[in-house]
Amino acid sequence: MLGSPWDWILTVLFTITGVVCLWHIALSAEHREHASEVRAVDALHLAMSVAMIVMIWWPAGTTGTWVQVVVFAVIGAAVLVGGLRATRWPVRVDSVAHVLLTGAMIWMLAAMPLIMGHAPSSGGGHHGAAVVATSATTPAMSTPAAVAVITWSLVAVSVVCGLWWLRRLFAAPRGVLHAGCHVLMAGGMALMLAVMMP
Repeated sequence: MLGSPWDWILTVLFTITGVVCLWHIALSAEHREHASEVRAVDALHLAMSVAMIVMIWWPAGTTGTWVQVVVFAVIGAAVLVGGLRATRWPVRVDSVAHVLLTGAMIWMLAAMPLIMGHAPSSGGGHHGAAVVATSATTPAMSTPAAVAVITWSLVAVSVVCGLWWLRRLFAAPRGVLHAGCHVLMAGGMALMLAVMMP
């Protein structure tokens, strides 16, 4: 789906975020003081990391794509509800940022063929390189103007979310690993959306 070296760069980046979130989930199981919304955020970013790695190398097909859309919508709603219950405003802003990234993820899944200017694929299970080779032999469609505007807007939103968490990273030294993971996730989301554009 993505050309070299972006496929490997993004795979490494999302592997790092996935490992950090998985480690944090395991850690939260031992420490009951971790709030449920924190676990939901870790689950959200772990799912995003796995989904984007899979997306880089294998097309999900129509059914797999819409199953993922539903899963991310449900987890994103849980994160939003948990964040709205928070009393501290930075935590609320965090929740909004997570939900915005979830929206970007859902958009990426649902509009990927239009973003990349390819006809939608009904199958799955082929390596990303095969998709690139197939696309090279078929005429590409131009990305609709509305799709391009939404995609670049979400790139900008992801960058803003990354800058917010970068600020949080320096403001809360104890949570540096967690905030750093969010910075990487937002940056990776922005980069992947930008690279997908023709």
